[in-house]
Amino acid sequence: MHACSSTESLLIDKEQFEVVKKGLDRARLKAEKHGLEVVANIDFQLRQSEKTYESPDVLSCEWSHDLYSRTGCLAGWFFARSFCDGLTSFCCHDKILGSLKRTGFKELWFGDVYRRVRQAAKAFDLAHNIDLSEAGCGGLLLGADCSCCGNYEFINKAFDDLNQLGWRKFMTRIPPG
Repeated sequence: MHACSSTESLLIDKEQFEVVKKGLDRARLKAEKHGLEVVANIDFQLRQSEKTYESPDVLSCEWSHDLYSRTGCLAGWFFARSFCDGLTSFCCHDKILGSLKRTGFKELWFGDVYRRVRQAAKAFDLAHNIDLSEAGCGGLLLGADCSCCGNYEFINKAFDDLNQLGWRKFMTRIPPG
């Protein structure tokens, strides 16, 4: 979801939220009883949605509120978004890094700009934020839209994998120099 304000009228209250959580717990038990697996991202969404009721500073659409400022963002290693006009974005938001009309995807993906932006996103240090507005789209790499990240599912999975392998300790968060 990219536009928080357009869904505010659909927000359920805390009591309704608890009913939904209990219903999902019953559905999960029933599914497991029949050998079905419930998609794991629902647990993340519930945890994040609960923050809406705990803090007035958290909007209902902020799936990843403040998460990546603590962990860093790995979107650039797993994701790219190309628009029909050739512009290519670092993530699901308008973080334009180049155009496929000017260069091939391989050159863009392995190029210096992508490398520098990957480092900045992984560090997630606002003091070393990068302005991506040169292409006429987007703006700062690290912005308010990061709280509404649509890539949370695979980013969280990557962090889980790094933890399971014991490799997370090797992940440095040094901003680009």
